[in-house]
Amino acid sequence: MVSRPGRVDFQWKAEGYRISIRRLHTHSSGRVTGHIIIRSEEPNLPGLLYRADLNLSAARSKREVAKELSASPIWDWYKAIELICDRTLNWLEEGDPVERSFIDPEILVPPPEYLLHPLAPLGMPTVLYGDGGSAKSTLAVGLGICCLLPWEGNPFGLVPLTRPVVPLFLDWEMDLATFRYRTQLFLRGHRLPGIEMLYRRCYLPLVQDLEHLQDFVADNQVEVVIIDSLGAACGGELNKSEGPLAFYGGLRQLGKTSIIVAHTSKDRDADRGIYGNVHFSNYARSVWECRKEQIAGALDLDLALIDRKSNLSSFRHPIGYRFTFDNSNQSLTVSSTDPGSVQGVIARLGLKAEILDALRSSPRSAANLFKELGREAQVRARLSELKRAGKLITLPDGSWALPYTGEPL
Repeated sequence: MVSRPGRVDFQWKAEGYRISIRRLHTHSSGRVTGHIIIRSEEPNLPGLLYRADLNLSAARSKREVAKELSASPIWDWYKAIELICDRTLNWLEEGDPVERSFIDPEILVPPPEYLLHPLAPLGMPTVLYGDGGSAKSTLAVGLGICCLLPWEGNPFGLVPLTRPVVPLFLDWEMDLATFRYRTQLFLRGHRLPGIEMLYRRCYLPLVQDLEHLQDFVADNQVEVVIIDSLGAACGGELNKSEGPLAFYGGLRQLGKTSIIVAHTSKDRDADRGIYGNVHFSNYARSVWECRKEQIAGALDLDLALIDRKSNLSSFRHPIGYRFTFDNSNQSLTVSSTDPGSVQGVIARLGLKAEILDALRSSPRSAANLFKELGREAQVRARLSELKRAGKLITLPDGSWALPYTGEPL
């Protein structure tokens, strides 16, 4: 018996049979169902013998399978089906083994690794969300290139692993031609070598396509799955909990690092998050909001990444990128820029960030800050907190200013 998440495989080499049970699902009633596939590997009679849905704990369902296979009387099919159902159910009930782990306070335990530091933790799901047209998909292509090369000293300022990591792009939004175009833009803009990327145009929700994806991921040593985009990959009603729970359950069965592109919620008056149920954010380990700034018709696009959730570290300062497109050369270059230049970024970081940003140009009196930012009581309290933290000083005339650090603002 060989098990993978969501499936088990049995092989009888002497008899020439291979039996697989896939799409395993435990229902709320307690019954366990799966899809059984039986193949003959005998040289004289190879091929598919039987495939159907199976209730693993129902005697009638197992008898029906054995009856269909009774044309091959050389084997006790009922006994074989009973055996694989019993072993599969035992495997499901046992789950992962309990491990004894002794932690010595004197021996440092290595911190969690990142696929791309500080954006995407290794082996965990990361979500990049934002409005349509905020260059999320283009960014995802660049991240895939960073993993595959690996691209050290990349313009994103991210630290990849020191070895190549194979990404698989699962695309519900565009097509292969668009993906090839976006990839070539990066390669030409940054004078990178030619690369082979794994791409799949998807139509079914992730959980309905999981069987084939598991095989492909295992056969091609895929280590990171890049999903574009979350809503289509989830399928169903996005505001209900069933969708995200099934989606993240499918990701756990793949068992790989994932980078997921998502759209923002429709509520433009609130602190917007990922569109749909709150579990889309709850089950991700790293969540970054993408905000863009672009003048109509311009070939430059400024993109700010705001850390909205970080389970493995404290919140990071926003990251700013400038995407410059060159239509004549069909290329794209990425460079670092001030994320605060993107509209709305400072406000998303809270009142302290707004105060510091207001004082970057010149000192201001408290009265001017109250007038500019409103919320007098809150501004007064934040000024005191920033001064105690050493991030602000008061000048002899009573105005507030940033302390001199010797570095350009």
